Amino acid sequence: MVITVTQAEPRFLAYSLLSDYVLNSQILLLTLRAAQPHLNAHELGGVRLSLPETRAEQREICDYLDLKLAELARTIENIVAQISTLQQYRKSLIHECVTGKRRITEDDMQDQ
Repeated sequence: MVITVTQAEPRFLAYSLLSDYVLNSQILLLTLRAAQPHLNAHELGGVRLSLPETRAEQREICDYLDLKLAELARTIENIVAQISTLQQYRKSLIHECVTGKRRITEDDMQDQ
């Protein structure tokens, strides 16, 4: 479904429609009553949203959300890279232990 936004900031509308409150508490409930889930324009028109009065305020909220989501994406990317590095390190430790290049001592076992 294509929505043309004329009286609100389009990004704000997108954030609102994808928010947990609107998506899970309103939209998904509308699609559950049939064997084939669907949502038509009339049903979407009945969804309740809270809109700040001015587009400037809506843009300010969207800019803040964009910033926080970018920070979150960078954090996720960093954690994924750390996990990959740790997995590689684990593999190299296993290889060293199996080939005899590294010995495990009693002190190593007590650190755990």
